[in-house]
Amino acid sequence: MTTHAHDVGNRRDGFALPIALLAMMIIGALVTGGFYASSQESRISASTDLASEAFYIAEYGLEETLATWRNAQFQAVATEHAFGTTAVAAPGGGTLGDYDIHVRRIGAQLFLVRSTGRVAAGSRTARRRVAAMVRTLEPRLPAPTALAIFGGLTAGGSSLIRGDDAGGPGCLPGDSVAGVTAFDSTLIHDGNKERISGAPPIVQDASLDTAGLSAFGALHLADLMASATRVYEPGEAESGMAPVVTTDTLLGTSVCDTSVRSNWGDPDGLGACADEFPIIHAKGDLHLKTGKGQGILIVEGDLSASGNFDFYGVVIVLGELETTGTGNHLEGSVIVQGDGRLDSESTTLGSSLVQYSRCRVDRAFNATMRARPLASRSWVDLTAAAPGRLSAAFPDEN
Repeated sequence: MTTHAHDVGNRRDGFALPIALLAMMIIGALVTGGFYASSQESRISASTDLASEAFYIAEYGLEETLATWRNAQFQAVATEHAFGTTAVAAPGGGTLGDYDIHVRRIGAQLFLVRSTGRVAAGSRTARRRVAAMVRTLEPRLPAPTALAIFGGLTAGGSSLIRGDDAGGPGCLPGDSVAGVTAFDSTLIHDGNKERISGAPPIVQDASLDTAGLSAFGALHLADLMASATRVYEPGEAESGMAPVVTTDTLLGTSVCDTSVRSNWGDPDGLGACADEFPIIHAKGDLHLKTGKGQGILIVEGDLSASGNFDFYGVVIVLGELETTGTGNHLEGSVIVQGDGRLDSESTTLGSSLVQYSRCRVDRAFNATMRARPLASRSWVDLTAAAPGRLSAAFPDEN
C-alpha cells in the first residue's frame, strides 16, 4: 500500500497537450487572419483596378467630347445638354464600360463639361466623374473684306471682286464691306475700276502685314494649320472635289465619308455632308480645277485655280493667288499674304468671282473650331463630391 501511495503522490499532470492545443489555435488564427487579409487585399486591388478603369473611361469620354464637339454645337446649348450613354469597347473585344456626358452653360462662351465613367465586373461596379471648364473661341478675320492682301493685285478679264454681302444658308445679306483691303492700295490695279466693288471698293490698312494677316482673334494661323483634316504635300493638285456619301450598314442611314480627301463638304447644304467643314492645309503650292467645297483652305505656297472651282468659307494663301479660266467662285473671304513681299503679284483673271459672305465665314469658323480647356485649373475630379453640392451645376445628379 505504501508503494502505491508513493507512486500516486509523485505522478505529475502533463502540459504538452495544452501547449499543443494552444499552438494549434494560434496557428489557426494566424492562417485565418492571413486568408482574411489576403481576401481583403484582393478585394481592395480589384476595386482599385475597377476605379482606375472607370476613371480612364471618364477621361476618355471627356477628351472625346472636346475633340469632336464644335463651336456651333456648344453655342446651341441654351442652359444644359445631356448625352445618352456611350459604350467603350475593350481592346480584346466586348465592352469595357460606358460613359455619359453632360454640358452646362456657365456664360456666353464658358461651359462646364462633365463625364461619368462606369465599369462593372460581376457584382462589383465602379464610377468616377471628372469635369473640365472650357471656353469656345471666336475666330475673326483680320479685316472684314472680300479680299485682304499684302502685295500687289491685278484684276483682269471679266473677273469680279465684290464686297457686298452674299448672305448664305439661313442668313440674310448683311452690310457691304470693302472689296479689297490692302497694305498698300497703290499696288491694286483694276484697269477700268469696275471689277472691284464694295464700300469702299479699295481700302488701305497698314496693319495688314504678315503678322496681322496671321491673327484670327483668339487664334493664330498656326492653330488653324494644326487642326487640319485634309493635308496636301507641296506641288500636289486636286480636282473634282465633291461630297462623298455612304450608307451606315447598322443604322441604314446616309453618312458623310470624311475619309475621302477630295470630300470637301457640301456647300449646297442638301446632303449628309452639309455639316462637313474641313480645314484643308496645303504645305506648298496647290493647283485646283473643277469641284466644290467649304470650310477653311490654307495654302502655304501659291494657289492657282484654273476653272470651275467653287469654295465657300475662308481661303488663306501665304504665297500668291492666281485664278484663270471660267467659273472660279470664292465666296466668304480670301486672305493673300504674298510671301510678305510688296513686290508679289496676284492676279484674278477669266470670269472668276471673289465675293464676301459673313455667313460663309462664320459657318466655316464655327464648324471647324472646338472648345478649349481654360489655361489653368480647368480640370476637376468630382467623384468624391457630395451629390447635393453638385445640384446647382448639374440638376440631374443623384
